[in-house]
Amino acid sequence: MSKPVIIFGARGPGKAALEVLQQNEVIVYGFLDDDPALRGQEINSVPVLGTTTEESFLALLGEQCEACVAVDSSSEQKRLVAMLLR
Repeated sequence: MSKPVIIFGARGPGKAALEVLQQNEVIVYGFLDDDPALRGQEINSVPVLGTTTEESFLALLGEQCEACVAVDSSSEQKRLVAMLLR
């Protein structure tokens, strides 16, 4: 990947995705997660930027950034993927 990535989900799967991406020298711009307690936190020096519906970050996807959906819940995965495909 030549573009930086925004990871959707900052818990277990998101942390695992971060590790894999960093090992492959992919720049991770940040995390989006709907848990308000995580906002402003950092995971391995990568910030949790906001929620999964914040337009300012979603606007970066496509030409400027890629998305990585990394959440536990299959229903949440489906919701996020459907949102990203719109």
